Amino acid sequence: MWQIVLGLVAGVLVLMAALIGAPMLRSGAAPDSPSAAQRVTVSLPWQIEQRPGGALRVFGLQLGGDGASTLDDAQALWPGEVLKVALLASGDGSLAVEGYLESIQVGALQGKLVLGIAAEPGELNAWAQRATGVEPKPSGARQANLHSSDLADARRRPLAALVFLPAARLDEATVVQRFGAGPQRIETEDGALHLLYPDRGVAITLDPKGRDRSVLQYVAPAEFQRRLLAPLQAAAAASSAASSVR
Repeated sequence: MWQIVLGLVAGVLVLMAALIGAPMLRSGAAPDSPSAAQRVTVSLPWQIEQRPGGALRVFGLQLGGDGASTLDDAQALWPGEVLKVALLASGDGSLAVEGYLESIQVGALQGKLVLGIAAEPGELNAWAQRATGVEPKPSGARQANLHSSDLADARRRPLAALVFLPAARLDEATVVQRFGAGPQRIETEDGALHLLYPDRGVAITLDPKGRDRSVLQYVAPAEFQRRLLAPLQAAAAASSAASSVR
């Protein structure tokens, strides 16, 4: 899939059934009050701060540049949640390490946060050789537990990507209202609508038919073309070509 970020989505789909319903985005229902630390350090999904060197900061975490955040930094923002870390091997053999916070509160929003780390292929292969508890998934992916020493190392690696799955399903009007007008729009054969904000490092996937959850993906703006836009365009072109052959 889309390299690191689409690897995150694959992991999300595996665990998505564990999510519990939460207030709608436009609901006025008041959730449990966030801690003082969260009120100060955790921003809302559309409150994106551009950082030097093509980096960004969102949810109180930095992607890219000097001082990029880590899995340990994410755990510190939500100390009451258990950070799960797993090594994922996709069907094509590519590897990724992801952290999962199953249910976080961000202002009035609740959802799941998936965090992808930056690691070299050689390191991932070495971690895979020492991993335990390999478990096949219906998607064809395999999930495993890192060795304790590798886990400690992974938790200190810089974050490369974030995926937020709000419990509330979003629509295009809400996205444009919150993230800004004029996103690049790509519709794929599966019916998904992708709203892209390259300058902000954000790609938002919506299901207009309401079958699947909304997916908010973040990478450093300097990495947007390579990690998100080019793979999405290639996938859309391949899907269109396959459709024309049928």
